[in-house]
Amino acid sequence: MGYASEFSPVDPELIHITGGVGGMASSPCHIFKMDPSSADLKRAVKSGRIIMLGIDIGMPLPIICFVVYGWVNGRHNTRHARRTNSLIQATTDELPFHPLGPRFIGGDINCDTSDLPALCFLLEQMGWTDVGACASIWGATDSQPTCQAPNTDTRTRNDYMFVDEFLLPHIHSFKQEEVE
Repeated sequence: MGYASEFSPVDPELIHITGGVGGMASSPCHIFKMDPSSADLKRAVKSGRIIMLGIDIGMPLPIICFVVYGWVNGRHNTRHARRTNSLIQATTDELPFHPLGPRFIGGDINCDTSDLPALCFLLEQMGWTDVGACASIWGATDSQPTCQAPNTDTRTRNDYMFVDEFLLPHIHSFKQEEVE
């Protein structure tokens, strides 16, 4: 079985190499970069913190995937949370340019969902689901921590998977590795 992958550039703002997101699919699925239509998402993609991908799994439309790497410490740094929210807002602004179909936002958002108004809008008004928050549907633990920074004993949930109502019925399992 072969794999294919697509990646964004790294974050050009930083001196050290960081950021950069991507996706991978195993055959017979096909993954490909999608060109954003909205000006905001076009700009955001250049930041190395978001990529828009299509994954063809044999459905009538490909899954549109937005993979996000939010700015670190968004729970305590409102500027970083606002910047991460702008990435989610850019995905929201992009959605009307595409036919209704399966959509996914995932990645390391580095804050709580409540810190991101654009994400709250998707979850509360647009019927999106936080898969990790309801993981017990698939026999996993709801809202399980995904990260433990080296400077704290506190585990946090930084990594998320959000899906729209078209993709949710196609999720048959969900597993998250234990944070150590």
